[in-house]
Amino acid sequence: MKSTKYTIATQIENLLQEQKAFVFYAKPGEKNVRIIIQNNRKIYSDTTGTEPGFIFAPFNPEKQNIFFPLNKSVQSSIPKPQTSRKAPYQNTGSYTGKQKHINLVANTIRYIQSGGADKIVISKAFTLQTGEKPGTLFVRLLAHYDDAFTYLWHHPGIGMWMGATPEKLLEIKDNTLHTIALAGTKTYTKSTIWQKKEIDEQAWVSRFIQTQLQAFAKSIKVSETYTKKAGHLAHICCDIDATITKPFHIYTLLKALHPTPAVCGVPREKALKFILKNEGYDRAFYTGYLGEINYENTSDLYVNLRCMQIQKSSVSIYAGGGITRDSHALDEWNEILNKTRVLSKITNNK
Repeated sequence: MKSTKYTIATQIENLLQEQKAFVFYAKPGEKNVRIIIQNNRKIYSDTTGTEPGFIFAPFNPEKQNIFFPLNKSVQSSIPKPQTSRKAPYQNTGSYTGKQKHINLVANTIRYIQSGGADKIVISKAFTLQTGEKPGTLFVRLLAHYDDAFTYLWHHPGIGMWMGATPEKLLEIKDNTLHTIALAGTKTYTKSTIWQKKEIDEQAWVSRFIQTQLQAFAKSIKVSETYTKKAGHLAHICCDIDATITKPFHIYTLLKALHPTPAVCGVPREKALKFILKNEGYDRAFYTGYLGEINYENTSDLYVNLRCMQIQKSSVSIYAGGGITRDSHALDEWNEILNKTRVLSKITNNK
């Protein structure tokens, strides 16, 4: 009998050959991979917020989400592959556009220092060649990221994305809401020390979320900050819990929270305008959100970080960093390279 490893990869390759719309995903710490396969090739978008399904939403809040309705899909699950084999952390492939990105970050710092904003998240897409099949890439991803939301998503009319995100956007069960305020990135060690820049960035995210939730909730509780491990990286974050006290539409709540300062900036409107005008490419679903909507009165959504778009013989890996008046352009370039280390190695497992 074939191992689970090959079963997952084979299932994915068969679904791709059949041009199915589907998603394979595992929540942090879960032992099973959940599977949703839409029974047609239509492109659905949800606005009601009442129908159960899996949502994939872009970074730009003005663009439509893609929705797999459960009543038009087949659900199943399969155990994760039992393997501890991990590829070494190293970059592979060609990373171009260094000077262009450094120049953009430098311009962003000048804009911030002139009073244009407090923080702006600047990102980049790296395109790397790969001969690996998507099913194989996903199995490798699962081996590296047990502590993240891992997924492979495909729609024949949209494309294919894969990622492992450490950041929960929100979880709502009945009237109880949970989220995290996450920012800052360093290589993980058991004694990670955070500097003022990262502490300030995380505080901006936390204050923004608390402010936005005040229109919906009371009894907002915020934990002490702590270090969250995600693969070889560490982030500073805190937990935020609240009780929803007023009738709400989930997309009104999502509009209030997305995009957060962790992926956009402060103030949000100025940062978003700057990104759309100056970043120079369409983020598409990178730094959007994805996950379950209305599963047994629960919605569980994650910010789409540590992700890649998969093409026929290449992948586009996305990474970004928060820019403040104290940022250094070369350091920001090195940070986004560090964020792509595992994903880039997965695509070329030499």
